[in-house]
Amino acid sequence: MTYALATDFALIERALIAWAKATTGLPVIWAKQIAGRPHTPYLTLRITSDGRNEGQDSEQMEYNTTTGKLDTVTYGPRMMTVELTGYSETQSAAGQAGARQYVLQAVAGLRASRIYGEILRPSGLGFLKQLSDVLDIGEQLGDRWEARFQVDLEFGYTLAFTDKSTAEEGTTYIETVQPTVMIYP
Repeated sequence: MTYALATDFALIERALIAWAKATTGLPVIWAKQIAGRPHTPYLTLRITSDGRNEGQDSEQMEYNTTTGKLDTVTYGPRMMTVELTGYSETQSAAGQAGARQYVLQAVAGLRASRIYGEILRPSGLGFLKQLSDVLDIGEQLGDRWEARFQVDLEFGYTLAFTDKSTAEEGTTYIETVQPTVMIYP
């Protein structure tokens, strides 16, 4: 059996970064990557869970123009948990935003129609709910304090995958039918 994912996960990941940048104006990187840390303030994203099935999958037969046969395509609602963390030198200073404010600003931006319409919807991603409070996870780094605030968010999307084995087995699509004319004596 041959399965192919039709869901564009790279597009979903780019949309998550675009949302965080658009709402805060900060640099955004993926957490736990092998790269140097940017100067504060900045945000990190981490997909902590993905693919949780939240409903009934649906199967459809779709015509494959390449093979000329039918593929079975399965669609289903899936949930993704994303951890957003904000970093800054200090929690806040007079007139200066800190990590907490940046995280709250990004979360508030998820409810903005422009963010949804221009960034999330084209990727097939929808914001569902905030799963946790905005938590203070700051820590001492040597001789300085780094402010960190974190929140878990739930997004939904549609997983689509194609079973190409039906095409390999020879299921075909009938485009036209020639009627048989019966002449009775």
